[in-house]
Amino acid sequence: SLCDAFAFVNELRVQHQAKQVLAGKRPDNRIEPASLSPFEREHLKDAFTVTRRALDSLRRNLASGIA
Repeated sequence: SLCDAFAFVNELRVQHQAKQVLAGKRPDNRIEPASLSPFEREHLKDAFTVTRRALDSLRRNLASGIA
């Protein structure tokens, strides 16, 4: 679901930022795909697919409501 996709991406982001803080770095949202496990990369791709489908659906619904 879209909520699950959001939760997964947010969890990756928070983990990434926590590692940066522990390393004395300024936290950011730039996660290198190479730093992710194969499992995480695959789930991230799935999360992006879910998000893209939701946005496409929203665009179609808005476009049909306007026309």
